[in-house]
Order: sequence, then structure tokens, then C-alpha cells
Amino acid sequence: MKIKVNNNSESGLEYKSTFHPMFWEGEEFKKDIRQKLLEIANRFINDLGVEGIVSDDVTLTGSLANYNWSDKSDIDLHIIIDFDKLKVNNDILKDLLNLKRMMWNKAHDIKIKGHDVEIYIQDKNEPHYSTGVYSLDQGEWIDKPSREEPKLDLEAAQNKAEQISKDVDNLERFEAEKKYEMSISLKDKIKKMRQIGLESDGVYSVENLAFKLLRRSGTLEKLSNMKNDAYDEMYSIDEKKKDDRCTRIAKRKYDVWPSAYASGAVVKCRQGKIWRGVKEELDLTDSEVNTLKKIKIQLKKSAAKHAKVAKMSTDSSNLHKKQVDQIDDLIDEKKKKAKTDYSKEKKSGLHGWFSRQGGKGKSSGWVDCNTCRKDKKTGKKKCKPCGRKKGEKRAKYPACRPTPSACGTKGKGKKWGKKSANESVNKIYKLFIDQDLKPT
Repeated sequence: MKIKVNNNSESGLEYKSTFHPMFWEGEEFKKDIRQKLLEIANRFINDLGVEGIVSDDVTLTGSLANYNWSDKSDIDLHIIIDFDKLKVNNDILKDLLNLKRMMWNKAHDIKIKGHDVEIYIQDKNEPHYSTGVYSLDQGEWIDKPSREEPKLDLEAAQNKAEQISKDVDNLERFEAEKKYEMSISLKDKIKKMRQIGLESDGVYSVENLAFKLLRRSGTLEKLSNMKNDAYDEMYSIDEKKKDDRCTRIAKRKYDVWPSAYASGAVVKCRQGKIWRGVKEELDLTDSEVNTLKKIKIQLKKSAAKHAKVAKMSTDSSNLHKKQVDQIDDLIDEKKKKAKTDYSKEKKSGLHGWFSRQGGKGKSSGWVDCNTCRKDKKTGKKKCKPCGRKKGEKRAKYPACRPTPSACGTKGKGKKWGKKSANESVNKIYKLFIDQDLKPT
């Protein structure tokens, strides 16, 4: 996945000359916002339901406590707790509080001046890597950021982020159990990468910048969703697992399933690189259905002939029978779709006629199938109204149907609803190749 690096006001990488004016008056944090954030932190602690937890401080960190703020910056609210004062295993307490924090952040959508409030629990003795830390309890700076703009190696950060993004995309090709294990391993790798960067070069290290790019691009969210989906799939029992769109198209196009080529194509399809405009179902014209019926008759004769010759021809006979069944399925599907809906006309007469969308613009009513063209932007069929304007001339007398989609059904027009014999046979032959129906 290509990750873009935009060094603009919304990226969080551009340094400003002042702190965010909605939150700061010079270098002093606005009192009303400070009071509201303290209320949120105290309410969170009270709702934990854990006795003995008292905050040592509540701090503001991140880009809103620095010069690299943007309109998308979160309010990073850190609740500082001395874990050593609590007679509980630190690891267990961390996991509990972190879980509570995640549930709170997911359950609530609190915004201040359009910025999301994100709560974090921080051990008093835990090192925190930030160039700007402001104490909301004391109303003063703990670590005041410098106005000197740091040097950022954005190209190296982008390359590192793109490599990890590719690793995430590649997880799609694995089965649930393997995908789950590898997603956990990759999350740990990203966490360690960021930690090493923070310890060595701080918040503007290549590793931390790569982490921020992954977060902004949605790659980290995708990885988490992939891990959760794989876990659910591992422990779910389905009578029959349904294939997704890409798998169904791959099974139609590849002779061998499963195979490395087919699986690779499925991955590319899910990434949006191939088969974007490919339809799962084939939309047949009446002429193509008639051609299919003729081929079906030939297949039946061929199947009977092979069955009589020898045992070694049994496979060919069964193949032809399977092809006949598939043709029947295609024709049945066409019958289901081919019915034109005249309900509006039957119910309301001319009012129903005029209530239809019709052609382009504000016109209503039926459409002239001889004027239908495919819109290049939307891919949908566009037709002129059946009724002509005064003085309007058309190459052919209008061939009218209630809707553009109904123009695919057989009618009296010379072109619409029909195909030439050769064109139809060529399309059917291609259909046989795509559907593994090629006659022998």
C-alpha cells in the first residue's frame, strides 16, 4: 500500500509559530477547558470501581501541547498513577486499567472544540517520551517544547511505513490460525520499532514517524481488525463457509482451485488492484440465451454419444452433462431478471407512465431504447425520453420501454435487445471459457 506523506497543516508534521489558539492564550492553557478535562479524568477514576486509585497528576501531551498541532489532533489526556502504592501486581493492574481505558475511549465520543478526547493511564515511574508535557493539576509546564523546528527524515519514515503496510496486506493470503499468529507478531514488531525510536531519537525519530504514518493511513486499524476477524473465524463453526466476491471470481477464472496463482489473484482483488469492474453474474440478452439453448442441445447429443463409445469417455460425458446443467442455471437466472415491471402503468395509467425516471434531465416517462448509451463516468445506461420534443429528429423511430434496463429485453427495434449471430456466438464462447464450459 502506497502511503502518502503530506507535510501540510493537517498532517501533524508542520511546525507552527504558536500553540493552538483554541486551547491556549499565549503559553497559558485556557482555564475553562482545563477544568473540563480535569472533570473528565476524575469521573473516569471514580467509574473504575477500583479502591485506592488516586491520580498523582493529570497531564496534557501530544501535538496539542506542542507546535505541531493540526485540526485532526486528539486531546491526549494522561492520568498519572503511582502503581507502587497499590498492593497489586503491576502487570495485572496495567492490563486492567488499559482495558478500562480502551472501553471508555470506544464507548464515548467526547469532543472539545472539535477535537477528540483520548484517555491514557500512565505509571508515575514509567518513562514518557514527549517534547511537551503540561500539568493540568498544577497549571504549569513539566516539559516545555522548543520552537526550533526539528529535522524530519520523512522519506525514510515513508519507506519503513510502506514496508510494514505490505506485510499487513500479505496476511490476507493465510488461513485464520496462521493469520492470527502473524498479526500478533506484526503488532509486537511495530510496538518494539516505535519504542526503540522513542528511546534513541525521541518523538521525531524515523520509527515514531513511521508509526504515525501507519496510524493515519488506517493500516494499524486494518491490522487490528484482521487479528480480531481471524480469531472469530478460528472459533466459529459454519455449516458452509461462504466465499467472498474475489474468491467466487477466482474460482470462475482459474481451472485449478486452490492454487498459488488463484490465491495470489484473490489477494490482489481484495486490495483493489484487479477485477474492479468484473461482475459476478453474467447479464445475458435474449439472443445469447437462444444461442445457449442451441449449444445445450449439441452438448446433450455429445454426452449421449460419449456414453455409448467406451468407459474412458465417461468423464467427457459427465462434463457435458455438467455443462448442460450450468447452462440451465444461466437461463433460469435470466428468466428471473428479464421480467419488465409494468405495475406503475397498470395501477395509475398515464400518471404511472410519467412517474418513471425516463431520460436525462427533468423529463419523465418511458425511454427510447434506440438512443441508449453507456455513461462513461457512472457506467450506467442512459437513454433519451420516448417522447420527442417539437421539431426533434431522430435517426430511427422510437422503440420505447419503461426503463433503460428493460431495453435489454427483446422488442421490435433493429438493434436494441438483440445481437448479431456472430457477436452472440463470440460472447457465448468467451462465456464458456470463463465459466469452464468450453465444449469438447
